[in-house]
Amino acid sequence: MTDKSPILQIRYVDPDEGWEGYLVIDSLVNGVSGGGLRVTKTVDFDEVRGLARAMSLKNHVMGLPLGGAKSAVRYDPAAPELPDVLTKFMRHIGPICQQMYGWGPDMNTPPDLCDSVADRAGMKSRHMALAERSEHGYAGVDNYNRALRLQVGPVTMTEARTAIGVVGATECAAKLLELGGPLRVAIQGFGSVGSGAVYFLDQRGHRIVGVADAGGAYKKADGLDFDTLLAAKGDNREIDPAKVPEAQRAGAPDAIFDVECDVLILAALSGALTEERARRVRAKMVVEGGNLAVTDAGAAVLAERGIPSVPDFIVNGGGIGIVSGVIQLGWKCDADYILEQIESRVAAATERTVHHAKQHGGTLREAAYALLPERLRP
Repeated sequence: MTDKSPILQIRYVDPDEGWEGYLVIDSLVNGVSGGGLRVTKTVDFDEVRGLARAMSLKNHVMGLPLGGAKSAVRYDPAAPELPDVLTKFMRHIGPICQQMYGWGPDMNTPPDLCDSVADRAGMKSRHMALAERSEHGYAGVDNYNRALRLQVGPVTMTEARTAIGVVGATECAAKLLELGGPLRVAIQGFGSVGSGAVYFLDQRGHRIVGVADAGGAYKKADGLDFDTLLAAKGDNREIDPAKVPEAQRAGAPDAIFDVECDVLILAALSGALTEERARRVRAKMVVEGGNLAVTDAGAAVLAERGIPSVPDFIVNGGGIGIVSGVIQLGWKCDADYILEQIESRVAAATERTVHHAKQHGGTLREAAYALLPERLRP
């Protein structure tokens, strides 16, 4: 019987303040793994285990020579001492980062903060494990750092890298499931993934009929304007309702689940689509742009209602894709090239998944799992 437990699990409890940090290495490929560092007030060991397994799945689906891992610190992301807390944690797990774990931005950990923490923790790079085992070495890391700051229209590569995969999966699945077009899309979340997805979808002629973030929901049947939404973002990176026309304000954030649309993209917190919210969904298809965005109960309701849901590990591999692609595979530092590589890999995985579901029945998630090697299946 295949052992499906993680390779390595660390729970760090700070002896001075009592905050907790976690590292889970779910799998290794050629001795290395990758996955982001997140900070929230609620993250726990179980969540990190799930996220690390999700990284194993998406790395496999993307065809990357990289295992899956994740790290997290349970702390207030707005606390001024956060850089010190993260540095202390990274010093604790530093030997593992040197040998087998490449890490980077995730929830509440932007690239500049990660780079500063790695430097203060005495690491050559937060991706030194990958660089040491790659023929491209630290030149690959330098190219990755440049690539991350490339501009793609009004958004950066940081915002575009995962979003382009979400859009590729959306368009591919919609075509194969014959949803027609242009698509009417509602998006939960307007952070880096959500805003990037809105931009690309808008550029391709689709209508953004709803957007929500932590501050509220917004809708317009003939399409919200991307530039208006972007300009309405305040210092806290949320849309300021006062800067959006009153007629477009839809109320509380979860009003997004009541918006009639062809596609609902989930690009916010884990567990966003609960059983109750799944019963309210008025979309023909759901795309899980965020990690673990649909609860088990929510997924059961979607299946019962006949609403296909493209799973997260098929959709959102762009973030790790650019890391492995540039550092390990030697992708050139060119925005169009990188985005094409990510989108084509995600679209191909989406196509395989939809075809398998059509041929064998079951949900898209069941089809996606069936296409995985046995060691990665639930």
